Amino acid sequence: MATYALIRRSTNKQEFSVDRQQDLLSKFAAENSITISEYFVEPAVSGKTPLANRPVLMEAIAQLRRNDTLLVLNSTRLAREALVFYEIAYAIRKRQAKLLFADGSPADLFSDNPLEKFMAEMFASIASLERSMIAARVKTGMATARKKGKALGRPDRVRYGFTSHKGSLTPHPTEKPILDEAMKLRDLGYSYRQVATHLNEIGQRNRLGNRFTKQAIRQMDIHRQRDQSLSL
Repeated sequence: MATYALIRRSTNKQEFSVDRQQDLLSKFAAENSITISEYFVEPAVSGKTPLANRPVLMEAIAQLRRNDTLLVLNSTRLAREALVFYEIAYAIRKRQAKLLFADGSPADLFSDNPLEKFMAEMFASIASLERSMIAARVKTGMATARKKGKALGRPDRVRYGFTSHKGSLTPHPTEKPILDEAMKLRDLGYSYRQVATHLNEIGQRNRLGNRFTKQAIRQMDIHRQRDQSLSL
């Protein structure tokens, strides 16, 4: 009866780093006289990623034999989507092995005990809800930042017509007039292709020194429409 430990590295910075997870799992194992045969560390992967796209987790499950255990820090380290949680739990059950969470959360979705099964289902749902709430907070925060004129993302990827100055969007001295000209043509009924052609014909070039494309003009227009909607 072997015990294998799974560590999921998140796609964003969170409190449970790889080292932190390993320390907590090792502590739990020592306190419960458990010997961890091997640690499986997943690369940066989202908790909503299906099992088929998580090769390290699939390898860990393939190692499981009858009565073996897959130890994970908590339900969120296994999955942040209820359907994915069920998929993984079922794969472990097919190996006649069990899932164990170091934080004491119930993990048996297929328990004969109705209360234990309900609690496991609840924790799976909470992990999914938590992910959705995080995504909603991030989306709201980004919308608020845009409304306040904050520059989002890498400074070298600030949208055309602006530059990033101390975290805020500032009109670019040479790009902003070109942007204004492009949007004026759009207001006159010019298509994206026609705007790009006009700018190229008068010798204007994009940030990289290349010719403008209709896709670039479309992106400018999308940003403008977003700014207008946020100002309402």
